[in-house]
This record gives sequence, structure tokens and C-alpha cells, in this order.
Amino acid sequence: MMKKTDRHFRFLAKLISPNIRLFTEMVPAQTIIFGNRKLLQFSNEEKPLVLQLGTGNPTDIHQTTKIPEVLDFDEINLNCGCPSPTVQNGNFGVKLMLNPEATRECIRALRQHFPDHMPISIKIRLGVDNLYSYSYLSDYVGMAIQAGASIIFVHARKALLKINPKKNREVPNLNYDWVYRLKNDFKDTQVVINGGIKQAQESTIHLSKVDGIMVGRVAYQNPMALSDFENRIFNIKKSQKLQLSIVDKYLEYTENQLNLGQKQQKLVLNLLNIFSGQKRAKEWRMLISEQSKAERINLEQISNKAVEIHMTNNL
Repeated sequence: MMKKTDRHFRFLAKLISPNIRLFTEMVPAQTIIFGNRKLLQFSNEEKPLVLQLGTGNPTDIHQTTKIPEVLDFDEINLNCGCPSPTVQNGNFGVKLMLNPEATRECIRALRQHFPDHMPISIKIRLGVDNLYSYSYLSDYVGMAIQAGASIIFVHARKALLKINPKKNREVPNLNYDWVYRLKNDFKDTQVVINGGIKQAQESTIHLSKVDGIMVGRVAYQNPMALSDFENRIFNIKKSQKLQLSIVDKYLEYTENQLNLGQKQQKLVLNLLNIFSGQKRAKEWRMLISEQSKAERINLEQISNKAVEIHMTNNL
């Protein structure tokens, strides 16, 4: 998620769900080619980690492979589904679904220039505006696989180019059946479903049809939901003190990162929704908001408040 899944939020997500496979936010290839390498920073605790690239230009891909940090990731994902106006203006993201030839050349360039052990994946929609048929979708996926993609992440909606990104996550109807059909038609390729998945129990039916599920906004709106998915999928019993332990570990991480010069606002705000849906959640959000703007952060106050709220919700 753009401006959401930075390295600090990914660290938090990994604390909550150790078996998760994390993505970077989409990184435009030209951003890193022209020197901004901050978006490529990560800690080993986040791995395995997927670098999601935004580009429609094979030349950009070739230049990207010359950047040493890029080769430290575990998978490269070509975003072919983001409908934001900025991305459209750059002729990548969902615009690639309108241009199979450009998609093919980009995937070929990725497969050619990255080591064989690194999977190449794509993230797509079901279609774009009136270009919406299973036949086109299937042909597009088949082309991507032939070009070198081995994992297909599918947001189970089409994209509408004239509406904003938020509405694009809500207005187009979900169509999970087409994603299931893709897995049936391309049995040797990993197919991962995305879109509208909010409850852990939903994963059971999806995982009987495809290879994996991908969640996005729900993880930021309610990070602890990741533990529900973890428990459901991997049959892990949830500790009653898990939430408190996560807050403590993340505050320890925050202290270390502050000592390294990281900005406190981005660090602290990742905890904003950690008690989402629970008693005194509003009180917690107010404290985190205040601390994110404070001249000097009070980690002890945050820790103590977490203990109070945990006790309130576990009486």
C-alpha cells in the first residue's frame, strides 16, 4: 500500500504474523534509478520480502538491476493493477493491462536480469473499464506466465479509470469465481487472491480454491487481524498476552530506530490501530496521535497505557 507499508509497519506486521510474506509499497523504478534508495531499506526481520516495482519500461528494469540493494529482495513483483491517476500518467500500473505487449516485455526483462532463484510475479485486476471478459483475462495471464511470471496476484475486481483509488477498492463488484477459474486453468502457477477479504474465516474457502490470500487495507486498519489470519491458516493458538507483547517489542524497536535518527511520527503512528475494535481504543488513538507530534516521545507512557487497555479488555 502506497505510503502505508513502509519498513516500520512491515516490522510490526511481522511481529504479529511471523509467517506472512510482506510486500514493499509500490516503488516507481525511476524513483530508485535517480537516487532515492530509502524505499529499498528493510531489516532482516521483514524477510521474506517482495519488492513491488512500478514501471512500464524494460529499460528502467535493466537499470534497476544495477542497483545492489534490489538484489537483496526475495521476489520481484510488477504492479499491473494500481489505478491511481499518478500511476496512469506514468503509463504503468493498471495501464499495463491495456498493453499486453508492454507487459510481456517488462516481465521478460525482469526474468532475464534477475537471478533464477528470485520469483517474478505480477499483481493484476480482472480487467479495465469495458475491457472485461474472462477470455481476455485468461489470455493476459497466459502471456505473463509464458514471459516468465510464476506467481499471479489477482485483485478480484476490474479497475475503473475515471474514479479515484478509494472507490476502485469498493465500487467495482468482486468476482472471486474468475480468480478460481484462473487457478483451475493454470494449475502449475501460483495464484493468490486479493480484494474484500476482511475476516480470517473467509480464508478457508479461498484457500480451497487458490494458493494464497493477500490482504491490504484491513492490515493497516486493524493490524491485529493479521494474527487471526495467522491462527486460522497455520492452526496456531493465540496467546492472550500476544497484543501486549507486540506493543512492547515494537516500542523497543522504536527506541532503537529513534537512536538511529528515524522520524518518530512514522514510527509511532503505526501503532494507532493496534487496539482497533476494543474498549478504550479511542483513548489509545488520542495518546498515539499526541505522542507522534510531541517534542520528545514518552515510550514509557505508551507502554503503561497499553497495559491498562489490555487489562480492561481481558477482565
